[in-house]
Amino acid sequence: MNTLRRMQSISKLGNRNYGKVGVIGVPFEKGQHKKGVAHGPEVIRAAGLVQELESLGLDVRDYGDISYKAKNVHGVNNMSHLGDVAGCNNCLSDQVQKVLKEGRRVLTIGGDHSLGVGTIDGHVKV
Repeated sequence: MNTLRRMQSISKLGNRNYGKVGVIGVPFEKGQHKKGVAHGPEVIRAAGLVQELESLGLDVRDYGDISYKAKNVHGVNNMSHLGDVAGCNNCLSDQVQKVLKEGRRVLTIGGDHSLGVGTIDGHVKV
């Protein structure tokens, strides 16, 4: 049974066009204490990310930067800016799902490491 499920999952991968990439910018830094990482998407794009990917023969679509609203969440007392982290990752997850459903690989540029949560969540939900 597990082998059958694994084969079905692998066959789904064959339906994706890996030559197509969707870039999502997430200028977010509230998941940690260092300032400046929110400038990452802007700086990376200015350095020619999209053009470099296209020069490799990839079909690149830049989806721009996400914006979010903080969520009202409770429960974790040792985490700073929990509402911002949750709100940002919720929006990021939605955008990742959209890009994947359009048949593209996702390249998330940020921002701090907390963005891994929304990126992975979006992949899992597709």
